[in-house]
Amino acid sequence: MVSMRRPFWYTESEVKPMPIYEYICAQCHKKFEVLRSMSDTSAAVCPKCGSSDTKRKMSTFTSTYEGKVPTPPQWRQS
Repeated sequence: MVSMRRPFWYTESEVKPMPIYEYICAQCHKKFEVLRSMSDTSAAVCPKCGSSDTKRKMSTFTSTYEGKVPTPPQWRQS
């Protein structure tokens, strides 16, 4: 997931996509999201209890497919 939030003072050249990472706190089990650079390796801090004992969750997503859905025999031919 990528956020394109723009501050009120932005110019188009200053906007860079930033991933939203999902975390769960090992201490209080709070689930939360953090906007952070892909190169940021520091521990995420829980907004509820302040613990840095957090684990990144596998994010889920959905997508849509426009067009004809292939039937199983077509999958094998590809």
